[in-house]
Amino acid sequence: MTGKQRSFALLIDMNKIFERAVERAVSEVVAERDGWSVALQVTTRNLVTDGKHKVSIRPDILVRDSEEEVALVGDAKWKLGRPSNSDFYQMVSYQFAHEVPGALIYPEQGGDIETEYSVVDQYPLSLIEFPIPAVTEDFSGYIDRVYDRVSEQIWTLVNEG
Repeated sequence: MTGKQRSFALLIDMNKIFERAVERAVSEVVAERDGWSVALQVTTRNLVTDGKHKVSIRPDILVRDSEEEVALVGDAKWKLGRPSNSDFYQMVSYQFAHEVPGALIYPEQGGDIETEYSVVDQYPLSLIEFPIPAVTEDFSGYIDRVYDRVSEQIWTLVNEG
């Protein structure tokens, strides 16, 4: 009975779920430093000035230091495989606009994409693999692994910038 059977579907926006998981992990790591904060999904500035059209930026993650200066920008991408050129263009725009290090964060892929770059020999850019739990992993162990991984990567980038 092709086409005559009724069924139900549940569509889940994994991009949003992944972004929220990454944002929460980064927020918890950054909250441990006095005066540091994280702004999520905020339009921060325009890339071009004057003229008729605005080109604004909206990074997923904006880390501010204790003096309210932007210390790091980040973007979460729910996709497997090589990062696309557009992912890099987007992140480099954020980095140039704020003159800070950046992090592109993808789901764990066995270390295949994790690497370090330098944007025009000036701003560090890390591709980070965010831990995704195995079915057998206990939840508290997973949370510890996420925290350790995010903490190590974020503070390394901030210290390099």
